[in-house]
Amino acid sequence: GLPPISLVRQILTLFRGMLAARLAIDAGNPAAAALSAIRPPLHFKTKPVVSAQLTKWSAKQLSDVIDRLIETEIQIKSAGAADPSTLTGQTLLGLVLRSRSLNQ
Repeated sequence: GLPPISLVRQILTLFRGMLAARLAIDAGNPAAAALSAIRPPLHFKTKPVVSAQLTKWSAKQLSDVIDRLIETEIQIKSAGAADPSTLTGQTLLGLVLRSRSLNQ
């Protein structure tokens, strides 16, 4: 029931936070401190999942996902673009498939 643009923005916020945390970890900061610095703060049930994913995603991969999400947002806002739900679904499917390949 969430509008597609809202969903894309929420996921974009999460991935931007993950990128900031990944860069902080790469710079030598402890993972716990990097996770705590994510804004808005992660829900306590989400924190272990994000922590596990941070060990698998590189800064480049996270940046690529952010670029893809921004492109999706632009396409949704464009006049004459495909159905926003379809664009969002395609983007999320690509994200899931990419994540799945990292988790194997």
